[in-house]
Amino acid sequence: MLKDVVITDLDGVLYDTMQSMCEYLQNRWNLNITVAQIVDYNVFKLTDDKVIQEDLKRWMKDPKTYFPKRIAVLPKAKLAIRMLKECGYAVYACTSRPSVAKRNTLLAIAMDFPEVEGVHFTKVKQKIAKMYGARYFIEDNPKMIETLSKNRIHTFCVRNNYNDLSHITKFRRFISEVDSAYEAAQIICQ
Repeated sequence: MLKDVVITDLDGVLYDTMQSMCEYLQNRWNLNITVAQIVDYNVFKLTDDKVIQEDLKRWMKDPKTYFPKRIAVLPKAKLAIRMLKECGYAVYACTSRPSVAKRNTLLAIAMDFPEVEGVHFTKVKQKIAKMYGARYFIEDNPKMIETLSKNRIHTFCVRNNYNDLSHITKFRRFISEVDSAYEAAQIICQ
């Protein structure tokens, strides 16, 4: 029997990546960038300084700084993934992280979320959701949430201070707003 599929984003859903990145930029470069300034997750355009951009890429690639010490797992994220597995769901992760972070992301997922059956790196997450016939998607990026809902995939929007869904009027019935991946897992497993 095929299992229903849940796909989850990583940054802002399972990992507190944005806060860690802001702290790194403050400590290393004295840049006062807040999580609220991060729009559409395009972190390499937060500064025009090429040296800082290259340093940020190195930070993301270096397993001693980027994973696991610098990126905290969000509260109850591990419980959320474990709960979904215990409820019989196949759980996959999908991220639009840059290719420089692929190796370390896979290592972190293996350590932090061994229940995750696979990780996909793409900016076109709806294709992965369709490929697996995903029933649910847990995400925090408003543009992606809108795209997934248009594809009639029930999407849980993890609220944070940098996403706003007020512009989404169509397909709202496919969107549920939650405070965490854990809350999404509780609803999915009901």
